Amino acid sequence: MLEYQNFENQQSELLECYTSKKGITTYLFTWLNQFVQIHQRNLEQKDVFNINPQESIEYQTLKFQLNKESLIYSLLKSYPTKWICIILLKIGLMGILLLNPFLINSIVELFDSSGLDIWQFLKTTSLFTGWIMAIYSQISILSFYQKQVQIEVQAALSSILYHKLFSACLPLPSQAEIINLFQIDIPQITILFDCGVSLFLTPFQICGAIYIYFETVGVAASFGLIGMLIQVGISLIYGSIYSKLQKKIMTSRDNRVSNMDELLKGILTIKQNCYYKFFFNRIRDKRNIEMSNIAIQQKLSFYVKALFSIVPVGVMYFTMKIFDIFNLKSVLMVTQNYAQLIQSVNFIPYNLGQLLMAKTSIKRYMDFIQSKDVDQQILPAQPYQILVREGNFRWRNSKNQFQLKNINLQIPKGEFIVINGKNGSGKSSLLYCLLGELERTIENSFVYLDGSVSVASQEPFLIQGTIKQNIIDESVMELDRYLQIIKTTQLLEDIQRMECGHNSEVGEDGQSLSGGQRKRVHLARTLYRHSDIYLLDCPFESLDHKTANKLMDELYEISQKDKKTIIITCNDVNQIKKCDRIIYLEDGSITYNGSLDQFKGNSQSNDLDSLDLIEDQSIQQSTNMQQSNKQLYNLIDKQQIIVMENEDRSIGSLQMEIFKYLYQLFGRYQTLVLIMIFCILGMCCSTFYQLQLKSITEISNSDQSNEDQKADAVQQFLFVYPLSHILMALFTLFSGIFLTSKGVTASMLLHNNIINNLLKASVAEFYNVTLGSIIKNRLTNDIFQFDMNTPSLISSLFDSIFSFMASILGCLFLSSALSYPILICYLLLQTQYMLKYIRINLEISRLQAMSKSPLLNILTQTHQGILFNRHCKQTQNQVSCFYQQFNVYTRNSICSAALSAWFIQITCFLMLLMYVCVLMVNYIYKINNKESATISMYLAVSLGEKFTSFILSFQSFYSNNVYFERCLSLINNIPKEDLSTQQYSDFENPMDRRNNDIHFSDHDSISQIEMMTINSVESVQELQEQNVLELNNVTLQYKNATVLTDISFKLKQRQKIAILGRTGAGKTSLMHCITRLVEPYSGTLKVLGQDNRHTSINRIRSLFSVVSQDPFVFEGTIQQNIDPNNAYNPIEIIRILSKYGLSQVKLLEKLQYQVEPHGSNLSLGEKQLLVLCRILLQKRKIVILDECTGNLDNQYCQLINLTLDLFMKDKTVIAITHKLELLDMFDQVMIMNQGKIIGQGSKQEILNQYLNQKVM
Repeated sequence: MLEYQNFENQQSELLECYTSKKGITTYLFTWLNQFVQIHQRNLEQKDVFNINPQESIEYQTLKFQLNKESLIYSLLKSYPTKWICIILLKIGLMGILLLNPFLINSIVELFDSSGLDIWQFLKTTSLFTGWIMAIYSQISILSFYQKQVQIEVQAALSSILYHKLFSACLPLPSQAEIINLFQIDIPQITILFDCGVSLFLTPFQICGAIYIYFETVGVAASFGLIGMLIQVGISLIYGSIYSKLQKKIMTSRDNRVSNMDELLKGILTIKQNCYYKFFFNRIRDKRNIEMSNIAIQQKLSFYVKALFSIVPVGVMYFTMKIFDIFNLKSVLMVTQNYAQLIQSVNFIPYNLGQLLMAKTSIKRYMDFIQSKDVDQQILPAQPYQILVREGNFRWRNSKNQFQLKNINLQIPKGEFIVINGKNGSGKSSLLYCLLGELERTIENSFVYLDGSVSVASQEPFLIQGTIKQNIIDESVMELDRYLQIIKTTQLLEDIQRMECGHNSEVGEDGQSLSGGQRKRVHLARTLYRHSDIYLLDCPFESLDHKTANKLMDELYEISQKDKKTIIITCNDVNQIKKCDRIIYLEDGSITYNGSLDQFKGNSQSNDLDSLDLIEDQSIQQSTNMQQSNKQLYNLIDKQQIIVMENEDRSIGSLQMEIFKYLYQLFGRYQTLVLIMIFCILGMCCSTFYQLQLKSITEISNSDQSNEDQKADAVQQFLFVYPLSHILMALFTLFSGIFLTSKGVTASMLLHNNIINNLLKASVAEFYNVTLGSIIKNRLTNDIFQFDMNTPSLISSLFDSIFSFMASILGCLFLSSALSYPILICYLLLQTQYMLKYIRINLEISRLQAMSKSPLLNILTQTHQGILFNRHCKQTQNQVSCFYQQFNVYTRNSICSAALSAWFIQITCFLMLLMYVCVLMVNYIYKINNKESATISMYLAVSLGEKFTSFILSFQSFYSNNVYFERCLSLINNIPKEDLSTQQYSDFENPMDRRNNDIHFSDHDSISQIEMMTINSVESVQELQEQNVLELNNVTLQYKNATVLTDISFKLKQRQKIAILGRTGAGKTSLMHCITRLVEPYSGTLKVLGQDNRHTSINRIRSLFSVVSQDPFVFEGTIQQNIDPNNAYNPIEIIRILSKYGLSQVKLLEKLQYQVEPHGSNLSLGEKQLLVLCRILLQKRKIVILDECTGNLDNQYCQLINLTLDLFMKDKTVIAITHKLELLDMFDQVMIMNQGKIIGQGSKQEILNQYLNQKVM
């Protein structure tokens, strides 16, 4: 027990090791020693130490003072102390670095003096020790402090971004833009605290360096001043080009992420219709644009780096030649002073590039923050609950030119109103207008609402969780109301049939539910809230007629009984049995506002009683109604099956497989050999220069050398110095350019393979159990880190390795043997601490990367359900959830920054210890050879710097591979479908593929489809008699629940069957089973006589044209949406549409009309129309229609019915429908209930059967 208490105390102390430190003690980082020692492996999130309250996002939100005119002003005003501290720290560091020439001079004088002067030695050693300690302490403190400030600013800006989602008017920026703002732009803005201050201080640093340069070198400094001005000019040109490239990169990244988001949303449609090639190519093309700009940007930085290496060579060459500077002391003084002068100049390109990058991100961020907010006026004193006068409205910030014109409404409390109209007439826009989401086009337009509002959008929005959690959401559980609502929305029967009852997981976006169930759960959440006004956008779409009728009755009863104002929109007026008033819209204007009876008298009505009869179910609910609410709740309160949907995380060191894949991506041994050649040549040049410098110095200082020998030595040095340094710069340039090209190829190949695998991923085993936010995190932040950092880190690693090796060779050839034991001990100790740091930093990097996924999940869910989240939920509760997750990310970021600073201080201490020991040994050794002792000390310092550079480069490279590791998991760990065909290769090791183009088969040609017919069919008659589709005792299970049970039926060529049944009966699951989105648990399924189990999925799907109940459209033209495979030219498309009577449809008149991402500028009915047009252009003989007219108005329905009648004549058709007028087109009608077929026959047979049995 005592041991357990001690362990608990130790754990508690570790968690508070950061918060318990105050003031300067925080920046000594000794408090991390125990943390590093204990958490060497398998660090968990719970082990990461806590942060101070002042670093939380809650505190930063209150502290930040946003000025919408200038974000930079806001940063200055909100963090004045932080800015001042960073400036003072940088000035201190700058001042310490300016002392470098004096320190070098004192060391040279120490070794140049005769004899051993203990006082001078102690003085110089103290200065040197203090200088090193001051530099590295300042660097560690500054880096950690800057990181603290950046995290705080990131928290404040993220909070503002999240709050803006709740106030910004529609349409919001796309999810891709919001994700990039959060993942990329906000972190780039925080760079201002580093690069901005550095650029601000650069002129002062340059002035100080110039003064010291002239003081120590004299007139010889004039050439250095010219070189510095040249480098500044190069930096300005570089900055101008860099800024333009950055804007292009961010735009192309937004487009790529948007296309990727569309792919994830429409993956079922893409798979069912074999649109792999189109979606792969469109994302790849966006990726090509992005990577080409990144390549230019990175190559440009290498060119500037090379120029910044060559310009000093020219400066030093002319300085030494004109002023005869060739002895070791003078060379060291000139080179070190000039290095100090250009040190700040060398960072100008990087700082300027980062500053311009931040400027681009500020512009993008502020464009969203400055966008207009929702404008809603409230006037409680009005006699009406809703009042609209002279309403003229339009969508803000959108290409959609649609307008509402002259809207005048007076709606008293408790009225039940139906808004009807054609597709695109403005029904949804009118609801959004009432919420204040639209912009007024004239000043005297206004909307007044009195009371709380609850809204259900046309497209259902569900959160990750159970049915119960979705309905209750953040509200308090009220048993009676909860049960009333699930009865009202006709969910009770569905929930009772589910294995886990109302604790059943809905999956992300409700993937585990049918379309009708998603709609009703979404509606139940809206109705559960105690509101005065309910706005329901097309609540009956995707519902069977029976359920829709019952729901209609329940809604009307709520309105009358509870005096709730309910406004619904609908496309089909025949669904409306009773209402207080109906409003008819046409082209944005109200053309009718009156009673339902009078309106129906002017409209055609269909008698749907027979459809009610067909769709009625045999399950009686009277027993349930007689039960008490408590008993009923217990009946549906079943044990929840926990679905593991957490993000996978590797543990321990990076696997060798990671480096193997990286090796393959970057070109295998060819790249390795070439880079090693460049680096070895550079190392040889460096070593050769050091040897020549020593030789020339010995000749110049030797009394035995004559004037001719000294002159020859001078000429030799003038030749060796520029040649060796220019060659080193060129070798570095060539390796950098080469690695950048390979890096672009590697990034393209990595991204292409991820998209390829996402297209091939199993629906049941991957998409239904993996959060989309995890995928988006890896395809935004992780791939971004790989793109931007990996090539430069590899280049830096190779440079540091061979620079370090060059230093070792220099020490072996030129240092005294007495230094060897000291250097070896230093290298061993430094390596030991490096391994400790790398181990724990790797775990922190993994946690830090993972902690972004929950934040993305919250952002995307908030964005997706913005209407409900904004108008129906408490904003503070949603913000609190975001804050909680962000504080986890802050903990990881602070921990990572603290570990980095701790390692810098450890490195400083070990290097300082080595320097002092080497200084002591070489000072004693200088009695015999002053020049060798001076060079030995110089090389020891160089060795320490190079080894530090190497371990930091290696650590950065190693940690950055966490992002590569996470991307690889989307290649190697995704369960995939068996799509193997000759054209669609499913390679085991995607990194082995050397071709950037991944080929997909185009299955739209007739010849390919005809190849699927059985070889034994030898005549047309046999072909006609063949069973196109045959199911025998098919059973389907999903998450341990039986969805389909013993399904058996056959379809012959050109036979047509309509499937009816209550929502959730298993109709869509059957379609998914036929197209092999999910695999049957038992039974056989044959297509054209071939067993599905023995035929590739791709070939099976190539036979079907599928229209899903959720219409999927994407960014692009109308032509691209209806002909993704670009199989027809515009004239041919118009001819085909004319053949089916669709060429005069207004939406289809302009094939080049641009559809915005997710079809945000189209109504749901218009989207459905485009999807229907797709199948008209496909040459496939089997058509599956899943509620193909569910979102269309009567006029469109009549048009589509005629179109389908013509189109389906020579097709085999399976259709899920609730439209009675469509049943006459079908040979058979099948009734499904609870995953079983309960009736099958002709329409009249089914009607007679149910009339006789009086099932109704």
